[in-house]
Amino acid sequence: ALRKHGIDDTSAVDLRRLPTELQTVWHLRAQNGLVKLGLQDDYRLLLCLGDPLGEKFRELRLDDRARSPLSARNRSILAHGFEALSRKSYERMLHLTLELAGLEISELPRFPRIGTIDGPSGLLP
Repeated sequence: ALRKHGIDDTSAVDLRRLPTELQTVWHLRAQNGLVKLGLQDDYRLLLCLGDPLGEKFRELRLDDRARSPLSARNRSILAHGFEALSRKSYERMLHLTLELAGLEISELPRFPRIGTIDGPSGLLP
């Protein structure tokens, strides 16, 4: 979505290309006029640019760092932390991700199962 707005690399965004309100907030993070954006920042930028995906992210309350399931993801071994992700957190994140992407679970790729593995098959019970 950011590519539609001319931003191809969020690891080094020219501060001058950002909306004024974000320049004001993010200028302290800039190095040599460039700012590195994280996932939450990407969606905040989309929101400021009037992109529907940024609005959808906000509607789903994924921008609330304290309550967002992204916080559990960030603490998990799947991202930056060392905690196991609970089934409840996984299912909530899956549901919200599908909603954000405008997809149904049936549209996700299925990989063949090799051998026998104990436990549930598929993504959800």
